[in-house]
Amino acid sequence: MDVCTEGTSLIPLLKSNVSLVWKLAAFSQYPRMIVSGNVMMGYSMRTDRYRYTEWVFYDDVKCRPLWKRSRLYAELYDHETDPEENYNVADNQQYSGVRKGLSRQLRNGWRMALPRNYNAVKLPVP
Repeated sequence: MDVCTEGTSLIPLLKSNVSLVWKLAAFSQYPRMIVSGNVMMGYSMRTDRYRYTEWVFYDDVKCRPLWKRSRLYAELYDHETDPEENYNVADNQQYSGVRKGLSRQLRNGWRMALPRNYNAVKLPVP
């Protein structure tokens, strides 16, 4: 049974001789801790400049985040000024607009990070 899986194969892209713009961000998720008996899941997104993570309660029966139920814990790292991710700037007021935009992008998911012309591109099948 396939549970909580999604993504696209990079094989056609690697085999293609065409130069394409690929995803605007890479996404990952991983369980990290249990708070008051509930699993917290980290949803993370890496763009060319930032890594942004939100920690939310997770329904392990329905395999979905409980965005509205969670108290939001976040991490935001600016790789332009902090490539080693030593300083979490998620609560820094200077990054409030960046955090809001990245949060929206993260919750929209990886499909929305594909290039606009992704469906029009016909890549060879491996």
